[in-house]
Amino acid sequence: MRILFLILALLFASLSTTPAHAQSNETPDDESPKVKIRLLPERTGVQPGEELWIGIDQSITQGWHTYWKNPGDSGTPLSISWTNPNVKAGPLHWPTPHKIAYEPLINYGYKDELVILQKLKLPEDLPTHLPVTLTANIEILVCKETCIPEYGVYSLTLNDPDTRLEDNSAFIDKARQSLPQSAAWATSFNQLDQDLVLKLNPPAEILKTINLASIELFPEDWGLISNPAKAQAFIQDGVLIIKQTRGERPLKEIKQTSAILAFETNDGAYAAYRFTATQSANETVQQTTSSLDKASGLNFLTAALFALLGGLILNLMPCVFPVLSIKALSLVKISEKHPDLARLHGLSYTAGVILSFLFIAGALITLQAGGAQIGWGFQLQNPWIVGILGYLLFIIGLNLIGFFEFANPFGNTGSKLTQNQGLPGSFFTGILATLIA
Repeated sequence: MRILFLILALLFASLSTTPAHAQSNETPDDESPKVKIRLLPERTGVQPGEELWIGIDQSITQGWHTYWKNPGDSGTPLSISWTNPNVKAGPLHWPTPHKIAYEPLINYGYKDELVILQKLKLPEDLPTHLPVTLTANIEILVCKETCIPEYGVYSLTLNDPDTRLEDNSAFIDKARQSLPQSAAWATSFNQLDQDLVLKLNPPAEILKTINLASIELFPEDWGLISNPAKAQAFIQDGVLIIKQTRGERPLKEIKQTSAILAFETNDGAYAAYRFTATQSANETVQQTTSSLDKASGLNFLTAALFALLGGLILNLMPCVFPVLSIKALSLVKISEKHPDLARLHGLSYTAGVILSFLFIAGALITLQAGGAQIGWGFQLQNPWIVGILGYLLFIIGLNLIGFFEFANPFGNTGSKLTQNQGLPGSFFTGILATLIA
């Protein structure tokens, strides 16, 4: 028993540590920067008062990531401030981000390599015959299992005779290609029930290329949508309509917003467009969403057929099929002498299955109505649940090999209920089959 207690203590001590997906600000032993940054001007020879594109080139250590301007459910985007007086900095131009999962959260960010662009307006008194150094303070958050804020002072030199002919325009042009295309589409948005509904009017030649199932929405305003939710889309009368579960931010705070629409084309290419949308009247959204539900939702017959197919597949699983076969053989034996009784046993078993599923569905619907983003199987994406189940199975394994026995009055309750020879036995066997499934 002392050995058992030692094993269990070690296992539960490991469970008490931080889950792998948790993000903290602890600094690991390796103090080397996780993001290497350099500033590259479009060209090094410039004139006073000129506008100049700057590339903020990032090389991110493998396995780590940084964040987009809207980081999603957690994180902080890069910030840059130029220290030179009279240098006017324009907005940052961000590449299209990717979704980074930290179950149950979704963040928006980048891995490996990226370039953020910014346009500078140089001072009118900029000397042309002497080297000029521009300096910027950059702060960035980089995350893996832990998050590390990194700070740095970076500089670039202009009008240096030794580098005056340096031209980085090809590098800047390549970085510009990774930016979402600017789309001046007529676009509106509003909320209906718990969903955000967007109406976009892209040109017909773009509309016909969109793979609707691949659409992803990246809003620049936080809290506009539930980031883990999947976007639904359909086309009606030449209008692209997108619906996604709303986020926690009140819509009255957002009268106009910009976002990126990313998708795969029908031939497998990747495309992204940045658009600006204005909040519309509720009446328009209600009409639109009614059409959306009709176009994108499954009708009852289709849903029932998919449910039947799923049930057939589930019944063939090794965790369920033995229970079904035992029950089927039991019904065959009863039907040889009492066909009507066998029918009653079958109905009782069916009632146990259906009522169990109704209970589970009711619990999930109640939780969803209360605002929880949850579905059946969601718990198995939680490392705490998976860890606890692993330890539970380990303890059960020790019990099954006789290492120790559970002695309590409830230990055989389930077996007694299902082995009852009457109709209650069939009913509880149906419940058992559901739980096992």
